[in-house]
Amino acid sequence: MSDPQVMEKLPSLEEPTASDPATVEILRSGMAVVRFRRDLKLSTAVIAEIMQERCTAASGPCCVVLVIPEHTEYEADMLTQDHFKTNGFSDRTTALAIVCHELGLVPLLRLYFAYYPPSFPVGFCSSEEEAKSWMRSRLERRVTV
Repeated sequence: MSDPQVMEKLPSLEEPTASDPATVEILRSGMAVVRFRRDLKLSTAVIAEIMQERCTAASGPCCVVLVIPEHTEYEADMLTQDHFKTNGFSDRTTALAIVCHELGLVPLLRLYFAYYPPSFPVGFCSSEEEAKSWMRSRLERRVTV
């Protein structure tokens, strides 16, 4: 069942194809949901490609829900640079909620964001629904402030 707030979905598949590293779903609320492919191996190049796809799909700055499935592997090089600054996307992200089902990756992501503190809030959530709820509360506070 799809989210009624979906405005656009790139590509138009529930799961990424073998050549796509992730799907990017843009919601009317200004939220982007990025779901990594199940057998994806994260690297600096893959992260840059996903960031570019997300910015192409979104017309401006947005908050991002990042969904990382179990058994996601990674190359150590992904931890060696600030991807948001290097790729010029710090000003294109207003908040980031991470749903990481690969439990071994969570401590590394926390360390990464401690080493490269972003200019926007980052939250770790246990489910996509929790992440969307966290984002909606951030968006509501931003509107009322």
